[in-house]
Amino acid sequence: MEKLILASPFGVPLPPPKAVSEAAKQQQSRVQSAVESAWNSYYTPMSLVRGLGPVGSSVVKRFVHLRFPRLDQESKEAMSDYIHHLWAGAGSGEYVINALFVPFGYAKHPLLTRLSNLKVPTYFLYGESDWMDPRPVQSYQNNPLTRNPMIREISLVPNSGHQLYLEAPDAFNAAVIRILKERIPKS
Repeated sequence: MEKLILASPFGVPLPPPKAVSEAAKQQQSRVQSAVESAWNSYYTPMSLVRGLGPVGSSVVKRFVHLRFPRLDQESKEAMSDYIHHLWAGAGSGEYVINALFVPFGYAKHPLLTRLSNLKVPTYFLYGESDWMDPRPVQSYQNNPLTRNPMIREISLVPNSGHQLYLEAPDAFNAAVIRILKERIPKS
């Protein structure tokens, strides 16, 4: 492998610190225990859609319309149908989510703790309005004690969110092509 391109990577940051106030702990513990119970029972957004039966398609449609505001109406309809058919079918690969992540979207083994192990030129691409946060990688790279020269770029793809290849395909493709054409000096 000559290069690694991570497009809006999930599982980079460390989880936030635990709640400190007693009220926050109680509130967090009720919500957290409910979510963890569902998580440990392998409930996923896909299983929710399956459980809703015929109503699941309208839930997916609403999700797509809120999640992808930049897409035209025809694309939103096609995306809704596609996602609903994927999610309404029997579960399979979705169950790996529980093996890799803890509830609330943090990795069991965050990439941030392993950035020093990168041995190939690595490029981080994030959407301009992505819910994945590039700041942990930027902070890592801005610290002279942790900076890894293998991290060649951390950039934002304009007019896109988390699904940058879908929301801004021309800008995403241009970034990927530019990265692939970049010559890396042999050491």
